[in-house]
Amino acid sequence: MNLSLLFLCGGRRVGLLSQFRRALVDQGGGRMYTTDTEPHAATSFVADRSFAVAPCRDTERFASDVAAVCEQEAVTAVLPLRCDAVAALPALRRRTTALLIGGDDEAIRICHDKLLTAAYFRAAGLLTPEVVDHPQASDLPLFCRPRCSEGSKGVAAVLTERQLANAPRDDGHIFTRYLEGTEYSLDCYKNLGGRLVAITPRQRLRVRAGEVERSVTRRLAPLCEQARAALEPLCFVGPATIQALVVDGENYFTEINLRYGGGVTLSIAAGADSPRWLVAELCGGRPPVPGNVRWNLAMSRYDSEFYYLLEEED
Repeated sequence: MNLSLLFLCGGRRVGLLSQFRRALVDQGGGRMYTTDTEPHAATSFVADRSFAVAPCRDTERFASDVAAVCEQEAVTAVLPLRCDAVAALPALRRRTTALLIGGDDEAIRICHDKLLTAAYFRAAGLLTPEVVDHPQASDLPLFCRPRCSEGSKGVAAVLTERQLANAPRDDGHIFTRYLEGTEYSLDCYKNLGGRLVAITPRQRLRVRAGEVERSVTRRLAPLCEQARAALEPLCFVGPATIQALVVDGENYFTEINLRYGGGVTLSIAAGADSPRWLVAELCGGRPPVPGNVRWNLAMSRYDSEFYYLLEEED
């Protein structure tokens, strides 16, 4: 079977797409496409073709543009790589028969909204930073972020009364108790039958603009079991990333993203090779039986470049 994979909002995810290319080659080949809002995104240089589409936040136009690509290229499966693209999957589901790697509408609704995610964690019996509905000076320190956000955009610590006075107070933002601890991302994967087959915790050693720059895999059985309790009731296939904070030995969960996390290439290198698993299943192979993960494997990332010529401006 010659697969066609479409990655929504490819952006800078060259490392991840390179892993999928390797998996496709091992299965006899296939094609990879990406979408972006502008030309020359880094992933366009490693994809077979890149398509310009409307911004994700213009949901209906975005879904229509992506559905047209799916039909034109006979796309087998669609993988969103940004949270806004995940949020657009319900609209896309109404327009294409391609397999959407992600959650059902309810899972997306819960995970895209940090306020709903916090309530979901509490209902599952898991710790999450306390939400403060009407913050006052006596509540400081706090943490403020958009309810629907990605990375560090719009996120801020609120430590002083002046910062509290200037912080946005609208339905689009959420305040929580400010906690300091060790940050973890857990790269998780459900096979196409919806069975959770892998949870790989990564300690976030250094973060730049909300994306991990240095990370290391850690064997943390209690954290994995709690993550399993959160993920198993959610209806999704493919990757998910849970963010957690360990404070004085207690595990606080902060968000669930139904997509590949920015540092997932470390988990792949450590043995949780979900691109290979997914491609094999799409080709009719058996569901994955993960092997051993290399714990304490560390990653340090760097930037690289593609060079190309632009037409001269008039």
